[in-house]
Amino acid sequence: MASHKSGDLENAEKIYKQILSAHPDEPEIMHFLGIVAWQRHDYDQAIDLFKKVCDANPSNVQYHLEYADVLQENQKFKEALAVYWKVLSIDWENITAHSAIASICIKTGDLDIAQKSLEIIVRIKPDLPKAHCDFGFIHLSREKYKEAIGCFLEAIGLKNDFAEAYCYLGNAQNALGEHTAAIDSYKKALKINPDFFEAHYHLGICLIEANYFDQAIASFKNALRIRPDDPQAMADLSLSKFAIGELTEAEKGFRTAIKQGRLPCARIHSNLLLCINYMPEYSPGQLCNEHREYGHLFNVRSSQPARFTNNPDPQRKIRIGYVSADFCDHALSRFILPILGRYNKDLFENYCYSNGTRYDSMTTRLKALSNNWRDIHNLSDEQAYAMIKEDGIDILVDLSGHTGKNRLPLFAGKPAPVQASYLGYPNTTGLAAMDYYITDSLVNPAGQEPFFTEKLFRLDKCFCCYEPDRGSPQVNDLPAKARGHVTFGSLHTLSRLNDGVIDLWCQVLSAIPGSRLFIARNSLQGSVVARLLARFEKNGIAGDRIDMRHNAPREGYPAWFHEIDVALDTFPWSGHTTACEALWMGVPVITLCGDRHAGRMVASVLTATGMDDWIAHSREEYCTLARKAAHDIESLNNLRSGLRNRMLKSNLCNGKDFSAALEKAFRSMWTEWCASASSCFH
Repeated sequence: MASHKSGDLENAEKIYKQILSAHPDEPEIMHFLGIVAWQRHDYDQAIDLFKKVCDANPSNVQYHLEYADVLQENQKFKEALAVYWKVLSIDWENITAHSAIASICIKTGDLDIAQKSLEIIVRIKPDLPKAHCDFGFIHLSREKYKEAIGCFLEAIGLKNDFAEAYCYLGNAQNALGEHTAAIDSYKKALKINPDFFEAHYHLGICLIEANYFDQAIASFKNALRIRPDDPQAMADLSLSKFAIGELTEAEKGFRTAIKQGRLPCARIHSNLLLCINYMPEYSPGQLCNEHREYGHLFNVRSSQPARFTNNPDPQRKIRIGYVSADFCDHALSRFILPILGRYNKDLFENYCYSNGTRYDSMTTRLKALSNNWRDIHNLSDEQAYAMIKEDGIDILVDLSGHTGKNRLPLFAGKPAPVQASYLGYPNTTGLAAMDYYITDSLVNPAGQEPFFTEKLFRLDKCFCCYEPDRGSPQVNDLPAKARGHVTFGSLHTLSRLNDGVIDLWCQVLSAIPGSRLFIARNSLQGSVVARLLARFEKNGIAGDRIDMRHNAPREGYPAWFHEIDVALDTFPWSGHTTACEALWMGVPVITLCGDRHAGRMVASVLTATGMDDWIAHSREEYCTLARKAAHDIESLNNLRSGLRNRMLKSNLCNGKDFSAALEKAFRSMWTEWCASASSCFH
């Protein structure tokens, strides 16, 4: 015993074995040997010894509890539960067993069983902090955030240094959008335990959502100080850098995170692909190769072709399923509204599979337009696959590509006979199971087929249709008339503002004395502002010619366009939605037509609006268009006052014709599949 207590496990084991050889039926010695094996992490031996002890002493609660604890520590949850239930058959009110059962069931997702054990614990011992914390975690898992907060506060009231409860409290508050309260909770957890990895990590996530990217980067670095090889923390550190335009560092971090993971992680790979799309040094061919690598890793391989029971009748009513995490007040929604609101109900039936957790008035509006609404954010790919198959979807449409919260691994399994990627991502998915990529002949002219794993399906006119926000502020007078100088502007994400873009904008400002540049984005906070200003000053543009904002006006984000005379587009990823919003607010956009889908979206929008004279095909022409606009204030003013009406009458906002074109495309895709399916039966 003295050797064991002093930590000399080797000598203790030797002594116990000597005693056991002399007294082979002594359970306590075998029990001590089991503890030594447990402490040495020799789980197989420990489990064998504890089993023998428990078999010989079926009524000894302590032996059984330790046996179950060893099993649980060795991730043998099913076996551990059986032993804990054995304890309860001896002593039904054993709090240790009930608590362990609750903890295991929370880990395995058996929340109903966990809840029943916790109810018993709270009835027997209502002042147990961990029970209230576990109750809160169950509510958190079920997205009952207010109930969860109540439980976590109860736990903290019983134990004010309960770091885990503060961390979970922060998670619940963050889920409700209460970022300030959540940040405070995470900081309290870290004051109690400065090396609490989860608190550092979730604080970083919350800071990203609150647009405090400098602080988020610091939090993820703290998390990585504790767990240097954690791929999720590395990926989210990189995501923070990506958001503020540090693309090279972000790319490096994503690639490191991919190497750190024991198994390929689709989310991190998607983050990498999203990032490099913004980097001008990647050619379309290189981007395609990177996407093909994703497909190589995540394509579902089967020796048998997918089997479908869908009726291959080319004339029948078609079931279309749309998959997205952005059925909410998000840029995508303005392009989804015309599709759901204008479809032919006699020929098509739509299903929306929502992978998002944000619900707002736009969600309500889209839900009302959908024939069938399905929430899949809590479903595994296998569960969502089964749901889509059960719904009998004929054509499944991905609206996310490699953007956040996508479900591309679900598409890799091919739950529908026809699958298409559309709208949310300006590049190939890389998946062999994705049949089509919906586009138009301007964003993807002839010759771009080699850069896509999907078959390009080109719509007749514009690849998209925009539903303007009729509640937007009214178009104001041209600011230049009152100011006496032209103000160019950008409301783009900072990841679009690469060195080439900054350089070209500086050329524009240099060519037009007195002109100014207005840049607004909610991420323009902290050191981000100084670093961005320094990039302009490096190109000879004084900081006082750049006006940066991050707090949206009281009238909302679109009111920022009241400050802008002419919007400047970016490359190689053009600002598609931003351009539509600018035009609606009376602000024309100068774009540089690029060599890939991402760089030609605004050109398509301008062409659809009858404004192709605002499209530049070289950097020199970009500057020329800017000078022309700045030197003709009267024409600029006239354009501004009539642009909203012009837009409404254009192809860009013609929902009726666009829906007909999209439905024609769907019918063509379906007919092609029906022909191939029918040939298989002959």
